[in-house]
Amino acid sequence: MRVLVGARRWLRTLGGMKYETWEALSAAEKASLQEQWNPYGEGYWHDLLKEAATRFRNQFGTSPHVTDIHHGTYHGGELIVGVSTDLLYPNRLSLPETYAGFRVMQFGRMPRGIVERLLVWYRRKTWTPS
Repeated sequence: MRVLVGARRWLRTLGGMKYETWEALSAAEKASLQEQWNPYGEGYWHDLLKEAATRFRNQFGTSPHVTDIHHGTYHGGELIVGVSTDLLYPNRLSLPETYAGFRVMQFGRMPRGIVERLLVWYRRKTWTPS
């Protein structure tokens, strides 16, 4: 715990963290720091995530079936590198599950017509005649 207090003080003094410093940390150190982040608030972690997504794009962006690489906050406040593909869900590409300490999530396309069918089903279930 004493190390974490020292790390917090060091980060406040530094005003953030350089990507190279982040990369040099162990997986346990990254996880420990990530637990302290508020992904919905301002902080140096957004710059780290943006740099990780840029480097991921440079490395994997031209892979077959990759249509876009982005970054953001997933459900529950997890910072992720997102990969959009032209593959039908639930097919996945062979990509790393994590990159620079951030989870990589793949988002495939829905089968043709599924969204329309879901909307029809939803309207039937929720619509009541007046």
